[in-house]
Amino acid sequence: MGTIHSEVLRLQREMELSIQEKNYALAIAKSRQLLEMMVDDLCQKYNVHGQDLSDRIDALSDILSFETQDHFHAIRKITLNKENTPSSANALKAERFLLQEIENYHELMMQTTPNKKQRRSYISHPTSRRLHREHFTFLEIFVFVIFIAIIIFVTIRIFLHKNNAIEIVQTTVTTTKAIPVQKFYFTTANLNVRRLPSMDGEIIATLPKGSKIEVIQDYDANWCEISYGENAAYVSRKYIVPQ
Repeated sequence: MGTIHSEVLRLQREMELSIQEKNYALAIAKSRQLLEMMVDDLCQKYNVHGQDLSDRIDALSDILSFETQDHFHAIRKITLNKENTPSSANALKAERFLLQEIENYHELMMQTTPNKKQRRSYISHPTSRRLHREHFTFLEIFVFVIFIAIIIFVTIRIFLHKNNAIEIVQTTVTTTKAIPVQKFYFTTANLNVRRLPSMDGEIIATLPKGSKIEVIQDYDANWCEISYGENAAYVSRKYIVPQ
């Protein structure tokens, strides 16, 4: 363990020195060496295997956190980038990720080795992290569909409730209009019959006191419509009484 620790520290110092000297190509090469050493050490400790560096990183999916795996793959891609002049940005990015993960690497190397059953599970599920991400995706889609279904259901219920309320009001109004008063009354004084329910309405006839009239319906609290010829006519309610 002491030799492994010293080798990691040596490569770390060489990487940092290369960046200080602005030798970014060498810094990226040292980053690749450091990454491969860390991954190989972890694979050997936890008895997992892979054909290349990418496969070995995926094979550690049950050991590494999602963030660590993402960092390892990011460093791997940077070191594969065939730039004529490697950029300082890539070298600094690789250094930043490695410095974050070196501590995690040491902690994992200090842990007790899992039993054989656990080791077999690591080998048989090298893509479990990807499957977990797919499961999360399916779960998110399922939750989204349920949410949309609830919104649609609530909207339909509100719409139907509103329409029912309108229909009830319309039915009430229609029913009210459809039930005429149609009662017989007697006049208590000489009563003017008017064309409109207003004191300004044209007088079309005058009924003597005691005349029997048929009330079709109430117009309001002061006027009612009566049956008079072929046209609608109105009289004041003040001067009529029920039969």
